[in-house]
Order: sequence, then structure tokens, then C-alpha cells
Amino acid sequence: MKKMIISASRRTDIPAFFSKWFMERIRSGYYVKVNPYN
Repeated sequence: MKKMIISASRRTDIPAFFSKWFMERIRSGYYVKVNPYN
């Protein structure tokens, strides 16, 4: 797996609440989320 930087600090507490889902998304190589600030 290539190295990547993920910035999600404004979104939610991913490690506490969504770690399983998040790791599945990283393994699949695809993730889309609407930006609520724009």
C-alpha cells in the first residue's frame, strides 16, 4: 500500500466511531464524501 496523508480532523472522530468502516474504505482505494463547508 502506498503512503498517504489523510486530513479528517474537521469531519468527525474517525478512530473512535468509524475505524472499521474507514479501514475498509482505505483498502478499497475509494471514498467520496460531500464537503459540508462548501
